[in-house]
Amino acid sequence: MEYAYAKIDAVYVWTRGGYQVVLEPRSQIAPEMVDGRPVVPLQETVAFANEYEATFESALHMLGQMYDDVDTDAAYRMEPA
Repeated sequence: MEYAYAKIDAVYVWTRGGYQVVLEPRSQIAPEMVDGRPVVPLQETVAFANEYEATFESALHMLGQMYDDVDTDAAYRMEPA
C-alpha cells in the first residue's frame, strides 16, 4: 500500500519537527520524499497549515525560513511583545 504523510503529519515531516503522526488514506498519491519519508507536496502542506493558521503559526514561520518558495501570512513573534 502506498502512502504519504498529509495535513498535520506533512507539517511534521516538512519542518522536521515533532507533531502527532496520523496516516490518511487516499486513492491518488504523488508524494515527495523528505528524509526518506513520503509526504504530500510542500505547497499542499503550506495551504493546509494556512487554513489552520492559529494552530500552525509557528510551523508556518519555520517553513518560511526553511524553504525559499514558501509564502505565508503568519505573524509569529520570535520576541516578546
